[in-house]
Amino acid sequence: MAFIRVMCGSGNSDYNKWIMGDQTANQLMHYIIGDEFSPSVYQVETEIEEARAMAAHYLLLTARPALTTIFVLRIKHSEITALEIGVEQQEGMTHISDIDARHYNIHGTREKFEALFRGL
Repeated sequence: MAFIRVMCGSGNSDYNKWIMGDQTANQLMHYIIGDEFSPSVYQVETEIEEARAMAAHYLLLTARPALTTIFVLRIKHSEITALEIGVEQQEGMTHISDIDARHYNIHGTREKFEALFRGL
């Protein structure tokens, strides 16, 4: 089981910052989850569930259908458990009931999220 964080971007997107390799874990954390330390994620168990959650979230993020790059950060349940990051189920907003039922917010301190991103 894993949690995914779905993001849209193009050009000098957060994805490009991630793969360039010259960013610190703290910078990457800021790009991906901001400063609130309660990011929205979807729980997935199979590749099909992951693809469906990405598609549903894509439709939510884009005002109109277009070719826009999306990317996903996959966080293993064991990584969250090991760092004692809290998980709280919260209804999603994609209007696809089985996807929305697997929406969560993960909660933790700056230090816990820094440790998570160093590991990723």
